[in-house]
Amino acid sequence: MSLIYQLYHVLYTNGFTIDGIDIRALEYIPSSDGIDIDSSNDILITSTRIEAHDDCISIKSGRDEDGRRVGRPSENILIGNCHFAYGHGGVAMGSEISGGIRNVTIRSCLMDNENWSPLRFKSQPSRGGTVENITFEDITIKGARSIFDINMEWRMVPPLSPAHYPLTSLRNIHFKNINGEAQSAGTMYGFKEAPFGNDTFFFENCHIKAQKGLSISNVANVNFKGLELEIKEGEKIYERSANKDK
Repeated sequence: MSLIYQLYHVLYTNGFTIDGIDIRALEYIPSSDGIDIDSSNDILITSTRIEAHDDCISIKSGRDEDGRRVGRPSENILIGNCHFAYGHGGVAMGSEISGGIRNVTIRSCLMDNENWSPLRFKSQPSRGGTVENITFEDITIKGARSIFDINMEWRMVPPLSPAHYPLTSLRNIHFKNINGEAQSAGTMYGFKEAPFGNDTFFFENCHIKAQKGLSISNVANVNFKGLELEIKEGEKIYERSANKDK
């Protein structure tokens, strides 16, 4: 039996529309993304429901040296009026982002049914690449494990490729009208050598209810105004330590 790890893989494509389909990955297929958009541009995904056993939608642009050699970003992408049910992420950027990702809007979507981390950005020191001009707006999240999963040292398991400089850069990431309920507000972990700064994240009218707060590391001068956190246990925003969120 052959296992399929991406149900739809949009690769090196200029102009593509997915409208009104229902994607459901079988439980015994591991790491099964619903849709992968890889080094492609002018993509529309609308009125689509996805239930997966990895990210519902993953946006990528190549891994490490091969991605830099091709040098083709994923850009000009609109995802709207979609329902993301169970999955490890709703819409994820990375971790293969060496060619860059830019000009992506995700709007008017429902993310529920124990989706692990609906708003997700992943990278590693070897990746490089710039992720910029990304907007999540009018998003409803219910029953998630965490709202944000932003990790620049994702799955740092040996053997590791050497770091590539400049490291992955996130710029102009906007969250607007996000209403969510989760076990945790999530995580926001930047690079020690290149912390998230005042040009990285912007929040507007975001309301999150969670048991635990937002764990951060290597975050400098990010303005959290516009992010309202209603937390039951501990601090709303706290620094990761040896005793928390290893």
